[in-house]
Amino acid sequence: MEASPKHLHLVDIESGEVHGTCPSCAALQDQLDGAHTDIKAWRARFSNLKRDKLADAQADPLWPRFVELHKFWRHATGHLRSGFGAPEFEMAAPILAKMDDEMCHRAILGAAFDPFITTRKNGSKKSHDGWHLVFSTRPKFEEAACKAPSDWKERRAALLAKIEPKSG
Repeated sequence: MEASPKHLHLVDIESGEVHGTCPSCAALQDQLDGAHTDIKAWRARFSNLKRDKLADAQADPLWPRFVELHKFWRHATGHLRSGFGAPEFEMAAPILAKMDDEMCHRAILGAAFDPFITTRKNGSKKSHDGWHLVFSTRPKFEEAACKAPSDWKERRAALLAKIEPKSG
């Protein structure tokens, strides 16, 4: 079976000009156009789902507590630029529903006080005190609370005063 020469050289090497199309090129182009349409549709669906999850999280009665506790965690651990959203809320919601703020503050202060520290290849230190290491599971939460320093209530009061200065 021999292919015709005009289908072997669709582009003129010297000028870059396209000389006609092969018989299956139109069908392939249609498939490619359809794939692009599918990708755009899936991107739109994904964006809508993501947007809906955040709206659902913000409508939850636990959301205001979550925002305040995440702010406390950011200040306690020094992760001040750390963002948050629906995934962090969904992770913490089961624990937030069962634990009061005092216990959550204790766990956060425990993670900040006694984190697991590793040394990177460049010599810098990595402190493992992330939100997920406190709120992802009940055992991790309890372990973080057990690591709290003996003066955690004083540290809590000082940090809360720093975060929310009294007006007056």
